[in-house]
Amino acid sequence: MSNTTNTTTVAIGGGGSSSLPLGLRNNNPLNIRVSNNNWLGKVASDNGFEKFETLELGIRAGVKNLITYYNNYGLKTISKIIYRWSPPSENHTETYIKYVSGRMDLDANAIFVFSKQNFAALVSAMSEIELGKQYGISKDKVLSVINQYKLIP
Repeated sequence: MSNTTNTTTVAIGGGGSSSLPLGLRNNNPLNIRVSNNNWLGKVASDNGFEKFETLELGIRAGVKNLITYYNNYGLKTISKIIYRWSPPSENHTETYIKYVSGRMDLDANAIFVFSKQNFAALVSAMSEIELGKQYGISKDKVLSVINQYKLIP
């Protein structure tokens, strides 16, 4: 793992130090739960979460999932997205929402514009909750994945 200026690059692919967060060991920085989705680069599952070949493919899956929330389910606010992603029955949802809206400098209940920059900021902030702040994925790293896979025009 190399960590420079809030950029974390991991290509563990099914191994790695058990001291790292599960999401990093699985190359799944948003901790996507196991599903029937045939994600690009999906290799297995671990403790109920998807596992990906590379960190970039895990970021890609997270971004695609959130784009689906926004476009298909009409979840266009931080609050609505996080309530679905991290329901109160399983997590401290309000704390999660407050953290992400603070990092994005947006009102949690305001509709945010569908853009590369906003989704990069959203995924970066969510990764800090999912992995721990010290392991969060930088906005630049997420933006590079968005551009590489042409996820948002």
